[in-house]
Amino acid sequence: MQNVVKQIVNSTQEEKVAESQGEVYSSLSLKSIENKRKLESSIHPMDMSDENKPQDSFSEAQLYDLWEQCEKNYYTTGRMVMASNMQIAEKRLNENILQLEFPSEGTKLSFEENMYDLVSFLRRKLNNYNFQIETIVNEKMPTKKMIFTTEEKVNHLKEKYIAFQELIKVFELSSKD
Repeated sequence: MQNVVKQIVNSTQEEKVAESQGEVYSSLSLKSIENKRKLESSIHPMDMSDENKPQDSFSEAQLYDLWEQCEKNYYTTGRMVMASNMQIAEKRLNENILQLEFPSEGTKLSFEENMYDLVSFLRRKLNNYNFQIETIVNEKMPTKKMIFTTEEKVNHLKEKYIAFQELIKVFELSSKD
């Protein structure tokens, strides 16, 4: 126990000596954290102004082609949830803002968790750093009507195909359950 205490005291004294000489700092000291932040900022200068970044115009077709490419990439890399969320979304482009409409809050949240990579990819490929994605939830999106009975099937076919109704009249058909 005493050896451990002596080792700790000796190591802290050695760190203080090294610190005063400008060599190495303890990774837990405030000075080392400050130096680390200075080093990171010098390596990756943060240019937050959008004025210096390109804002090229792009077509809706270009955006949708990149969207499909990214969707396929997500699918092949195993991020199937993100790929399916991208398929589900109803897309509308309004200048530099892509509005996505989702059927539920859950799909919106799942999409937003992974949205940063997608926006960065699209901005780079479109060469427009003013591009944004907005997400909207529309719980009233149309859902598929389930057809079970024979009568429902006949009515559905009558609505879908006008010629089907004429066939029923011509051949005097009737639906029986």
